[in-house]
Amino acid sequence: MWVDHLLGGLDHQAELHLFPSMAWPILRCAKALVCEHCEQHGVPYTKTPIFRTYGIVAWFHNRVDLEACDPFTCPMVSALPIALNL
Repeated sequence: MWVDHLLGGLDHQAELHLFPSMAWPILRCAKALVCEHCEQHGVPYTKTPIFRTYGIVAWFHNRVDLEACDPFTCPMVSALPIALNL
């Protein structure tokens, strides 16, 4: 249960996408059903330890989020039809 709080429910991400309107504390109960269904159909259900999960999130943030945009460029201003010349 403490892992649910540390990860904010992200440890049940597959269940969240399957049942988007389900409250995240109940997603833990749906996990067993989803794992069983995946096993029956030969679909891999990947589980990652908590510290590895934090590492993946940090890598994603550093590699994808920060490299994808210039922190000094405002996307809203860039979308204006006439650029502001100061």
